[in-house]
Amino acid sequence: MNKYGLILSFLFVWTLASAQHEGIERYFDTYQLNIIPQNFDADIKSDTSLNNFHNVETYYHDNVFGGMRTGNNGHAFKAFDYFKQSQNPEFIFLQPFQKYTTQTNQIVFFDTRKPFAKFQFISGPQDFEDVMAVFTANPSPFTNVGVKYRSIKSNGDFTHSESKVKDFSLWQSYTKKRYQNHLSLIHNKYAFQEFGGIVSDSAYRIDNQRIPNLEVRLKNAESVMTHQELSFTHEYRLGNMKYDTIFTETDTAIQISHQGSYSIFQEFRLNRNFRMYSDIPSDFYEHIYRDSTTTFDSISLNAFNHIAGLQYFHRKDSLPTWRAFVGIQNNFSKYHIVTVDDVIQNHAILGNISSMQNAKFDYALDAEYGISGRTQGDIRLSSKLSMLTDSTRNSGLFLSNTIANQETNYFYEKFASNHFQWDNQFDKTFTLRTELALVMQNYHLKAYVNHALLNNSIYIAETGIPVQLNQILNVANAGLSKVFYLGKFGLKGDIAFQYIDNEEIIKLPELMAFAGLFYENRIFENNMLLRVGIDTRFYSDYESYTYIPATGFFAIQNQQINESVPLIDAFLSFKVKRFRAFLRYSNVGQSFLNLRGYSLLSYPDRVGGLHFGFSWEFYD
Repeated sequence: MNKYGLILSFLFVWTLASAQHEGIERYFDTYQLNIIPQNFDADIKSDTSLNNFHNVETYYHDNVFGGMRTGNNGHAFKAFDYFKQSQNPEFIFLQPFQKYTTQTNQIVFFDTRKPFAKFQFISGPQDFEDVMAVFTANPSPFTNVGVKYRSIKSNGDFTHSESKVKDFSLWQSYTKKRYQNHLSLIHNKYAFQEFGGIVSDSAYRIDNQRIPNLEVRLKNAESVMTHQELSFTHEYRLGNMKYDTIFTETDTAIQISHQGSYSIFQEFRLNRNFRMYSDIPSDFYEHIYRDSTTTFDSISLNAFNHIAGLQYFHRKDSLPTWRAFVGIQNNFSKYHIVTVDDVIQNHAILGNISSMQNAKFDYALDAEYGISGRTQGDIRLSSKLSMLTDSTRNSGLFLSNTIANQETNYFYEKFASNHFQWDNQFDKTFTLRTELALVMQNYHLKAYVNHALLNNSIYIAETGIPVQLNQILNVANAGLSKVFYLGKFGLKGDIAFQYIDNEEIIKLPELMAFAGLFYENRIFENNMLLRVGIDTRFYSDYESYTYIPATGFFAIQNQQINESVPLIDAFLSFKVKRFRAFLRYSNVGQSFLNLRGYSLLSYPDRVGGLHFGFSWEFYD
């Protein structure tokens, strides 16, 4: 979209937004699935403020400190905060890109009385565009359907760094009397030009050349990756049901109360993952194993997962107080590496106990034990405990814990391509992870402490090959977040200290800090909420990773220490009813103060430039 079209679109949307009815409230619930539906305050339900709206990078929405990025918003990303890093998917090559798309455990189901729609558009330098649209409705009181689409694209801040991300999800839910089902479909696609970082550090830091003019290494490499998943879950509840339909002039509400003690649950999940990497071989990589003229590496994983089990509801005074689930999981996976296929099946026993209808305490315990297959003997226990202190259920003391002893990812043991190949035999990895947080929303305060004890952990060595560390490794961090208000002014501060007892293996900064100063006020007879501010992010010096385009892995390196250079963003945002818009100039220090830092080895930090965006909701 050209600049003139963007301005006209802004004026058009502004005009329409001013005609919205005031005082219309949203009446819908959102929830996610974990054996059975659980209430969930989804972003799309609560995202109506200006607090985080100007952050065009998706990973800032749950991680104020950010992390390391290989080029554009859409390229590979790794969080600075160890406990905010993406969890390892079975198709490990998806890990650096999970922050940009909807994951299989993030599908949000709605229960809405009126159709709800949301449209969001963000634009920036190098033809950057981020477009997102959501629509959901209840065709009947017990059926919900919805669709979400997002597209992120950029011509690239660097030479040969174009990127495109597509995120599509479709869902349906049906709940009536004793039977309910949920269907979801996800299609994620990533296509981007790979490059190996800039050639000359002096051209960037001493000669102050513009980043789009810098010469880069590996100018002819590309990657395409897809993730597709179809999931269907259904549950049949046994015993008595209380079923009431309440009719009003404008609405119909369904009230369902299960009076029985048992239900039967079943889930089917089919997913397809694919990665294609291509280049023209050169001296960028140390080895060429297959073809010296053309690289064409193909890797895929197709899997079918099935869960079936029985659920028990414990009741007191006719109200359910806690529930328990026990079942079996069957997994069939087909791994494809270049020309070789490997079919593996795994079977496990699952268990879950969690609270229901508890105003002050919530708890959940999940257990999984592998009974046959490659994961035989694997065990995973996870628990969550919440001691809530207010009716919003967002303040209180939150504790989560995970203990796991599991096989390593298949692709860490077996891999073959034109530039890398390995055949490893690794021991099971052990993880003991604990996270504790105190949240006091009335005081705009959050304090937390996290710890992970790892044994036999996997890391990517300087050679680009997975290696197992046969010793115990400790990672811990502690942080504090607070917002101070003085009249119309506000100051948001976040600080975290991170401890790693083996910095040769995990390369992350010890200190992470964020400071946001803003002015917020209602103007135009209280019809517009305006916020103007500056965000600053700071990290202590750290020895970062290097990125390997052929595998998409972050490997350790000992060539460059990334010096602490603050990232400064200036922004203006406003809200009129359900219409929000912002202007943000990213990385002011790079453009005006000549503060030039790195994100990874040979990858300069994000480029300075002006971004614009708006979001508009429809619920009437």
